[in-house]
Amino acid sequence: MDEAKLRTIAQLQEFLDATQEVIFAGTLAHSDAQRYEHISRVLKRFDYLARSKLDRGVVLSYLRRTSGYSRAQLTRLVGRWQANRLASTPLAKRYGRPAKPFARKYTPGDVELLVAMDQANEDVCGPAIVHLLQRAFVVYGDPSYERLSKLSVSHLYNLRKSGGYRALRSHFTKTRPVCNPIGARKAPRPNGRAGWVRIDSVHQGDLDGIKGVYHITCVDAVSQWHASGHRRALWRHHRVNLAGARPPGGPGLGSGCGVAVEPGARWLSHPCLVRRSGLGHPHLADRTV
Repeated sequence: MDEAKLRTIAQLQEFLDATQEVIFAGTLAHSDAQRYEHISRVLKRFDYLARSKLDRGVVLSYLRRTSGYSRAQLTRLVGRWQANRLASTPLAKRYGRPAKPFARKYTPGDVELLVAMDQANEDVCGPAIVHLLQRAFVVYGDPSYERLSKLSVSHLYNLRKSGGYRALRSHFTKTRPVCNPIGARKAPRPNGRAGWVRIDSVHQGDLDGIKGVYHITCVDAVSQWHASGHRRALWRHHRVNLAGARPPGGPGLGSGCGVAVEPGARWLSHPCLVRRSGLGHPHLADRTV
């Protein structure tokens, strides 16, 4: 868009009413300089200082829409333009890289020597590394350690945090997998002993709003003896009582045997919760898995 065709306040107002968002198209490296030039050009073209307060508000709204600057920042720039409007460049960036920046005392070569020293001594504490750097220059006469021999302990940690040091010493520790079998599900191993019981439950289903029953089956993994029952719900007050459920000549539930719960029977009790009553008859505990 050639915004130079906008010459009157009415045209600016029509532009603001017809547009929602405008992206300033400028070179990324010189974006601020181009925006400053655009602001100076608009303020001069519309004779900002001679306008009324209402017209100034329209001009500022136009500049906010086209430059992308906030209201506070644009107000500061307009004030700077007003003070320097007679100059060849009324607006210019007042911050940037210094003309004569501070000289770096420690070079990238010194950082490489520090990395080599840390690797050779397995990253010992700072005072020990500083002492080793001093010995390398004073005792062994290595001229490459002349600057590092004057390194302080506090600045040593600053060099270790620098980007050049991290680029040479970056190491990552992989996440260690969990070795414990948490929630492992596997088939029982009865080794020919009767008493390893598999428990399964099947819901009959609902019909016309009437709740169906739960069919519970217990099957021995070795002798294939089974016992079955049904309950309206799998709650504390509807627990299964298998007092007389024992295979002929075999142990009953709760006599030190194992219990394997099928995936569909996740509401039933865990084998650790199987307990005996006072009469020696086993019951499934009322706690659920």
